[in-house]
Amino acid sequence: MPSDPNTVAVAITAAVTTLTKESYEDSLGPSAKVIGEIVALPPRFLRSVLFPLFKRVAVKEKEYQDWLESHLLQKLAGIPEDRLQEPPLALTMAVLERAPLVYDEIDLREMYTHLLVAAMDNGRADVVHPSFPYIIEQLSPHEARLFKLITRQGQVVVAEGQAASTDGAEYDMSRVFDALCHSVGIELPQTNAALDNLRRLRLVRLDWSRSTALSHEPALFQAPVSGAFVHTSESCQLNITDYGMDFAAACIGDEPKDL
Repeated sequence: MPSDPNTVAVAITAAVTTLTKESYEDSLGPSAKVIGEIVALPPRFLRSVLFPLFKRVAVKEKEYQDWLESHLLQKLAGIPEDRLQEPPLALTMAVLERAPLVYDEIDLREMYTHLLVAAMDNGRADVVHPSFPYIIEQLSPHEARLFKLITRQGQVVVAEGQAASTDGAEYDMSRVFDALCHSVGIELPQTNAALDNLRRLRLVRLDWSRSTALSHEPALFQAPVSGAFVHTSESCQLNITDYGMDFAAACIGDEPKDL
């Protein structure tokens, strides 16, 4: 007789939350070397800065432990029993060490939780990469929300412009991308920085395309070609990389559009 899927989910959840508790308790007991370094600091600094910071980290770890226990069980309840598996220990510890630090940032916290659930589902575990916890920790909350929107939007035109010759062109940030950034609280010049970070993490790529058309209206300093003028238009589209597609499938939960 098959076992109750909820029982399996409870067992896996208990194992993961036990790791969380052990990690939490370890954080309250620093090594002798660290204690020696702390004691050497000025007492005023200890009282006003360091001790409150330790306490705050411990509180967040406890809050995350309690939250994870209930939410993880809810998410695992929807996975068939024959697909449930223990997640890789290294990935689990990487998540449990980082997620409490962003407990108040819902988007980042949910990314870590989705990643943990994906690693426990052998029907989705093939998209889970061990580097994903380290990718999440390098995203700002705004960038996490922006990437979510990009996955649901599909192709996004980032820049567009017109060139009269091969000398180049002036490009304007597209209104679509600008509006997308604005909707998640990113304004210039942070727009470019957010885009650079997503590209640095290899989650997105920029693809340029060019089209030409004949016109009777010349551009500046342009000579006619066979009685007409050639206008070249270029645009830059933002697409999700294969790595980014796997990241989205594992850490967001929603299937991104097939680009």
